[in-house]
Amino acid sequence: MKSALAWKDFYFITGGKLWIGIKLLIYGTPLVIIRCWPQQLGGPPPWDDFGVGTFWIMIGFICVELAFAAATVFRNEHQGQTLSSLAMLPQGVRRVAYEKLLGVIPALFAAGAYLALSLPLVAGPFLQTLSRANLHDAGAWLFVSFAGLQVLLFLHLVTVLSLYVKRGALPLALGVHFLLGLFMSISSAFLFRDDSGFHVLTLLTVIAIVLIHRHIGRRLETLAAEE
Repeated sequence: MKSALAWKDFYFITGGKLWIGIKLLIYGTPLVIIRCWPQQLGGPPPWDDFGVGTFWIMIGFICVELAFAAATVFRNEHQGQTLSSLAMLPQGVRRVAYEKLLGVIPALFAAGAYLALSLPLVAGPFLQTLSRANLHDAGAWLFVSFAGLQVLLFLHLVTVLSLYVKRGALPLALGVHFLLGLFMSISSAFLFRDDSGFHVLTLLTVIAIVLIHRHIGRRLETLAAEE
C-alpha cells in the first residue's frame, strides 16, 4: 500500500513520467539557448556564471514545485471527502500523509538533474567564497539557516491551509507568510537593538514549524472523523 499511495500521487498529482520529460525540456531549452548564444550578440556567459545562475534557478524551481505539491497533496481527498478511507488503513492517517509525500519526490527529478549538473561549475566560485569568508562567523550560518527555515515554514503553511480551504491555499499562504514576516521583523526591530532579534526570529520560526506540523496531523484526523 505504501508504494500504491506514492505511485498514485506521483501520477495523479505531479503528472508522472510525462511531466518529468516535459519539465526537462522546459527547464533545459533556455539553458541550451544561453550556451549556444552567438558571439555576434555577445556570446554565452562564462561557465562559472552560467553554473551559479543554473544552480539558483533550479533551486527556485524546486521550491515552486514543492509549494504546488504542498497545496495539492491532500486536495483530492479533501474535496472528495475520502480522508476517512485513508484513516481506515492500518498505518493511520498520519503515516499515510508521510507516505503520500514519497510520490512528490520523483517529480523533482527534472530540476534536480540540472541542479546536479551545475554543481561542478559551482564548486569553484563556492570554494573561493569560502576562502574569503570567515567560517566562524555565526551570523552568516544563522542567516542561511533562517532562509531555509522560511522555505520550510511556507511549505507547512500551504499544506495546513489546503486542509481548510478547497482552493487558493497557495496565494493565501503567500499573504499569510508575508504578513507574519512583516510583523516579526517590525517587532524584533523595536524590541531588540542587536543580533539577538535575529536569533529570536529563528527560534520563533522553528517553534511555528513544529506547531503547524503537529496541527496538520490533528487536522487530518479531524477531517477524517467528520467524514
